[in-house]
Amino acid sequence: MSIEYKIVKKAKPGIKNSNGFSYCPVISYREKITMDKITKDLAADYVINEVTTLHVFNALEHYIAEKLNDGHPIHLNTLGILSPTLTGIPAESEQKIDSKNIVKVNVRFKPNKKLRESLLKASFVKVE
Repeated sequence: MSIEYKIVKKAKPGIKNSNGFSYCPVISYREKITMDKITKDLAADYVINEVTTLHVFNALEHYIAEKLNDGHPIHLNTLGILSPTLTGIPAESEQKIDSKNIVKVNVRFKPNKKLRESLLKASFVKVE
């Protein structure tokens, strides 16, 4: 399989043609892979049933959310690391910083080397 991409015209700074636009390749995402599809595929390919797989994923989802909410990074061996992140409003001194300065909380995923390297082997197909 290949990663499909399309070309998008953008009016942003950078290399511009005479019209003031630049063109960039962007991924043309295929259908979203749902938990149901994953459990069916794993059950078909391995010796585990769909119900067991779904229970494991549900338990993992709750466990990861709990640990991220406690501020723990989660190392998923051959996949990578999930880490909680936050964005805050700066202040003039340490004394003026409290939880009200936090405006956004998110999760960062850093893929491991093996996963990143597997993407380097991807092929690409242009779609219209």
